Amino acid sequence: MIFRKRKSAEQGFTLIEVVIVTGIFSVLMLAMLNLFDWHNKVYFLEQADTQATGSARTTMNNMDKYIAQASSVESSRTVSGTTYTTDSDTLVLKLPAFDSSDNLLTNIYDYVVYYKTGNSLYQLIDLGSGSGRNGGTKLMSAYAQTLTFTYDAGDVTQATRVTVDLQAQATSRGASTTTAHVTDTIFLRNK
Repeated sequence: MIFRKRKSAEQGFTLIEVVIVTGIFSVLMLAMLNLFDWHNKVYFLEQADTQATGSARTTMNNMDKYIAQASSVESSRTVSGTTYTTDSDTLVLKLPAFDSSDNLLTNIYDYVVYYKTGNSLYQLIDLGSGSGRNGGTKLMSAYAQTLTFTYDAGDVTQATRVTVDLQAQATSRGASTTTAHVTDTIFLRNK
């Protein structure tokens, strides 16, 4: 009887095959990492765009609401020891006060101040006695790059409309910036 050695069905890879497969795998992984990085950059850029645009629109809608309710623009108002003066980057509004049941309070007024410090835009509401509005200071936008108020009268107390020009800017991953620019002319109440 002659014994023959059977060839094993399991053969290993040659060195050249391992090098080729490793090279192809490396190229594919590099391509996948580049694609992931590109999608990541787009995501952060879109997120910055959403922050800038959303901030600008929300702020403008809020300003529109209060300016339209205002009976007048005030030249200045002192709140908690700080005097706010209406000019190109600060707006002081005088609004009729309403109680919690939405009844007009005769000869009582609320004051709304919009002012910018750095890139932060704030709204300050100083309440009249018995007013049903929520008072205090609120951050309207942390992305306000520029804010300009213009008035249709040389004397701001005679203004019948206010034009608000707001530019909000957000940064993506510390490199790219996205800017949203909104402008609106708003008429004061009964003007």
